[in-house]
Amino acid sequence: MIRRILVGVDGSANSLGALNWTIALAQQTNSEVIAVHAMGLKPIEQDGRFLSPEEARHITADLLDSIWCAPLKNSGVKHQNLLVEGSPVTALLEIAGELEVDLIVVGTRGHTLGEASLGSTAHRIIEDSKIPVVVLPPRPVDG
Repeated sequence: MIRRILVGVDGSANSLGALNWTIALAQQTNSEVIAVHAMGLKPIEQDGRFLSPEEARHITADLLDSIWCAPLKNSGVKHQNLLVEGSPVTALLEIAGELEVDLIVVGTRGHTLGEASLGSTAHRIIEDSKIPVVVLPPRPVDG
């Protein structure tokens, strides 16, 4: 039984696809969604200057809640958005363990099924997770 689903979000189209897939699954299984973004430790530049860690965290938290996780707001799904510091792999796996999630969902930028195309984050999560992982490939763009 799936009670909690953790999904990695980063504002990319692939992350949005993973979030939308997760919402659909959560609606079918009456599960809670935990959307997680891990902030890297490298400085963020905006308008020709580097943001302080506090500014970067504030801006990223606003993006997480207002844009990146917007589909959750009207989904009817119980959810929480978490912003953490550190590497995405470590953050997702630690939170998955702490919150006892039943499934981890991540998007990938790969174009084939080969290991190199999975992306290092998705590949490392698959290798290190004790929890089932769903990796969603990018959707083709109609054009």
